[in-house]
Amino acid sequence: MDNFNKFVNLNPQNILRNLNPQQIQSAANALWDSANQYVMNSIPSFNLSFRESIVLLMDISPEVRLFLEHEAKCELDAIIRQKRCKIDLNVSTNFSSVMDNCQISITGPPKGVHDSYLEIRQLYPITVWFDLKLNPNLRSIVLDPNAEPLQEIQKRHKIAICVVPLQNSTYQPMPSNHISIYIRTNRFNEEKLKSGIEELSKFIESHKYGDIYPKIQTKIDVPTTQPTIIGRTYSFLDPLAAKTSTQISVQKSPSNSMSNVSIMGHNYASISSARSEISDRFVVDLMFNVNGYQSKVLENFSQQLERMGEEFGVSILLKPNSNPSNKTMIIKGTDREVTKLFEVRQHIVRMIESSPFNTNNNKRGQFVH
Repeated sequence: MDNFNKFVNLNPQNILRNLNPQQIQSAANALWDSANQYVMNSIPSFNLSFRESIVLLMDISPEVRLFLEHEAKCELDAIIRQKRCKIDLNVSTNFSSVMDNCQISITGPPKGVHDSYLEIRQLYPITVWFDLKLNPNLRSIVLDPNAEPLQEIQKRHKIAICVVPLQNSTYQPMPSNHISIYIRTNRFNEEKLKSGIEELSKFIESHKYGDIYPKIQTKIDVPTTQPTIIGRTYSFLDPLAAKTSTQISVQKSPSNSMSNVSIMGHNYASISSARSEISDRFVVDLMFNVNGYQSKVLENFSQQLERMGEEFGVSILLKPNSNPSNKTMIIKGTDREVTKLFEVRQHIVRMIESSPFNTNNNKRGQFVH
């Protein structure tokens, strides 16, 4: 409320004398925040769930986190403004720290966190590539991404194309006779990625630039700090490869903190299916604080919580908090079933609110922030 009063009592002459668009925007945001907080604190019947703060931790690869930081910063800022959530990418200037830290966090009201999570997932980059054995009759390599024909393909399908020397030493003759064509876009643009690959392939064939190898590839960086994602022995990868008609291989990083999972298939649909099966196993933690009274209620419902976890396929944990009088409820699941984490949380909230010792006027039943 202090910011609200300060803004209302500003001297108009001072505002005009020091008029600055950024200051105006900052003051407007401060006014909105103060007014919003004032309303929530002033109306007794206001639904307390709108004021509760939760934290969602998402497992991601360093590649994705760096992409979000540098190339999707504007989109992230828009999500923060629209959903009124805090998004922490845990970015560090220390390279080893970046490689080891495989989580980002979203903090805010439940609906805002859920919607932010879904939108961030759609920003994830997808990179695929295929190899091209060049036509020996070509006078020079004319497959230039900056040339007008490829520029048109990139614009039409909202993809980025990069041409580099072949990096796979299993192919002969020498790499100078081969190139790899990389294509990247975001998850929300996956349908256009498919059509972009088809048009690019037809363009190469029609201009007789060379022979396209029959397989397309992609990769995923998987944090080995969470062994359940691909299993300690990678045992689920062979059945997945058979199911999706792909070849899947794993290569550990030098620090053993990340596994590079490579996927190769005859078409984009097959590698996309395998990629989704793996990336949907990334771990997601939903966390919120409960006070001493609430934690005692939950301890009395330990068997119900265990059955609820089995029913929804999640893990439910109650752990000590940095504040001795509070505890932290953790609901752990995967990207595939993230909505269930929020459903379980709603069940837990109702479980506490329906406790015979809880009443609307009993502040012990209010969730801590």
